[in-house]
Amino acid sequence: AAAQAHHALPRDRAPAGDGVLRDLVRRAYTTDDVGDARSVLAETVGYEVVVAVDEHRRPHTVLVKDDHGRWQSSDVLAVHVDTPVGDAVARAMARPRSSRFGPLACTDSAGGFLGVLHLEDLMTHLVGST
Repeated sequence: AAAQAHHALPRDRAPAGDGVLRDLVRRAYTTDDVGDARSVLAETVGYEVVVAVDEHRRPHTVLVKDDHGRWQSSDVLAVHVDTPVGDAVARAMARPRSSRFGPLACTDSAGGFLGVLHLEDLMTHLVGST
C-alpha cells in the first residue's frame, strides 16, 4: 500500500533549484493598471520593462519598450526564484517567437513578484558555468 501511495500522490515540493536566479534578478517598475501605465510611459525616460501585478503582487502582464520606442504587452512567463537557470531558459525558448526573448518574471513561493530576469543574463551565466 505504501508503494502505491508513493506513486499515486504527487511530490509535495519541487526539486531544489541551483539558487542562481536570486543573483540575476533585476528590479523593475510595477503597476496595478496597464491602461494607466500606458498613458504615462510614452513621456518617461529610464523605463524599459514594466510589470503589471494583481492585488497579491502576482505578475500577469509585462510591458517592454521595443526598438521603435513603442510599448508592447505580453503575458508573463513567471519562474520561481529557485528554478534552475537551465530550466528557466528552456521555458523561455518554448514561448512563441514574438515573446521568446522578453524578460521573465521572477516570483517567490507565494507567486509574488520579485523582479525580472533578462534572457541575456541567464544565457551569459550558462555560458560562463560550462
